[in-house]
Amino acid sequence: MLPVSLALQKQSLKVLIVESDCNEGDLLSGILNSLAIKDVVRLSDYQNFKSSFSSIIPDLIILDVNSLCGTAEANIDWVRSDSIKPSIPILISANDQFEGVDQALKLGVNDWIKTPYSTPLVAVQVNNLIQRSLGLHLQDGFIALQAEVSQRNKIEQELHFQAHHEYHSRLPNRAYFQNVLATMLADSGSDNASEVIPIKTVVIFHLHQFNKINNTLGHSRADEILVEMALRFSKLSEKYDEVMPLQYGIYEPAGKIALLDRTHFTIILSNVRQWRTEEIIEQLLTQCSQPLQFQGMQIETPISVGFASSIIGDDVASWMRRAHVALEFAEQEKQLWAGYSEQADRYSKKKLTLVADLRNAIACSQGLFLHYQPQFNCQNGEISGVEVLLRWNHPVYGPLPADEIVALAEQTGLIEPLTHWVISHAFSQHQKVLSEGFDLTLSVNLSTLNLWQEHLLEDIAQQLEIYEIPPNRLILEVTETVLLKKPERSLEFLRCVTALGIRIALDDFGTGFSSLAYLKKMPVSELKIDRAFIQELCFSHEDQVIVKSIISMCQGLGIDVVAEGVENEETKSKLESLGCDRLQGYFLAKPLLGCDLLLRLAGEND
Repeated sequence: MLPVSLALQKQSLKVLIVESDCNEGDLLSGILNSLAIKDVVRLSDYQNFKSSFSSIIPDLIILDVNSLCGTAEANIDWVRSDSIKPSIPILISANDQFEGVDQALKLGVNDWIKTPYSTPLVAVQVNNLIQRSLGLHLQDGFIALQAEVSQRNKIEQELHFQAHHEYHSRLPNRAYFQNVLATMLADSGSDNASEVIPIKTVVIFHLHQFNKINNTLGHSRADEILVEMALRFSKLSEKYDEVMPLQYGIYEPAGKIALLDRTHFTIILSNVRQWRTEEIIEQLLTQCSQPLQFQGMQIETPISVGFASSIIGDDVASWMRRAHVALEFAEQEKQLWAGYSEQADRYSKKKLTLVADLRNAIACSQGLFLHYQPQFNCQNGEISGVEVLLRWNHPVYGPLPADEIVALAEQTGLIEPLTHWVISHAFSQHQKVLSEGFDLTLSVNLSTLNLWQEHLLEDIAQQLEIYEIPPNRLILEVTETVLLKKPERSLEFLRCVTALGIRIALDDFGTGFSSLAYLKKMPVSELKIDRAFIQELCFSHEDQVIVKSIISMCQGLGIDVVAEGVENEETKSKLESLGCDRLQGYFLAKPLLGCDLLLRLAGEND
């Protein structure tokens, strides 16, 4: 065998030959075999050339210009113009007297071989031509791959923008703003030096009468006024260097104003003393509160302001809470603005009381109970699983939401015993469900700290064994923002969970930002679309695009999709048409006590 390149040896190449001289054809086939090319189709004329080409789709063509029954020129022109592989390399063979080389090259021939064939010369020409051809194919593939990556990046960026900006004003929304704060706190966490002057201050502006404007003029005009106020805030904030541009990660700065919801604008002041903070707030308040001229009407825009500065060991939720507490205090006291003070925080004493009461409630099961939110299979409309919801009926403060209970437990070191209480009671109830013959999944939410709890998996595995619950019937729900805080450690935890046969659900998808590349690495079997994209799904084209893209992406990754917050028939039908796997929401079923869930399940089977 002749020496050939490694690239050529690794290819499974097909060659189509037209050679009228039988001896020359045998010689040429032998040369190709010596080049590790075994798949060779020989024709003595051009009569069956097109059908042979279409059946094998060759990687190289060698044509005899002296062959009868058809011409090389006509078939070269066909290959280059009409065939399914117009870029295939073509060699022509001719004797010394052949005068049509230039014409053949103009037709698209790559090179020509002199006959009678010389084994070394033919080998070199074929070897070089195929290597050049392979190089072109690789280049074309690389260009196509670049285009695909570019398109995917554009889609990812658009999804990110839609999820992190308010539609009408195009301002960063709450999710974006919280990511900015989280990044800021993470960066400052590495600096152990304490500052006498707080470095960053969150300022929240509340538009008092916007709901009245909305009810009086309608949603459409209210949206226009919202845009006008957004432009006013943005323009005025640019005058102050102390107002920080909002930016996190690899994304470009998104201006200086965020819109937490339809009535709350917010900014961040950087490196500002207390007196300067108050001065900037008063100036912005005076200018932004001026009446707005709109369609011949003078719209009053009264505004209240609350602000809070970061402290050592802060987190996003606590920082934002203090700013909202200050805003609430300003409005209760009929003040234009107020800064946070612990003395004015009416929740502090309540918090101390709740800590002691929660500890006792966990130990004695006093006031704590669970609800079960049914999830419905879109294929058959039946209940296929339930999500566990924690409830606490406090003897003084009444029913408390789960978010407040969990936040309190996280802040006071009670999250581990509280999680154990939830798991043991939920598993006990689910054992009854399974024993009645209802094969449902059980979804349990994990908090931020649960992911790094040392004995959590050991506890879960033990409880599964005690209550005889198959691991694949349990789904642990985690939020994407939790995963992004410590991605490597979170990923290790998820892998340990799935190793036990337990499934993972990514909750509130869209409120944070998980890159598609990172999502691909996570052993997630279920994704829950945040209710923010579901509530106006039937009226918002943007929400429909986002939800459709998420569902399509998950189908490609083999991940089930659950939509939360389904509140009407139209939304239910829309999600089903988009290919969603499961639905939950008050329209389908409200959260139920364990006994009521069993009755509901029994009733559906009657």
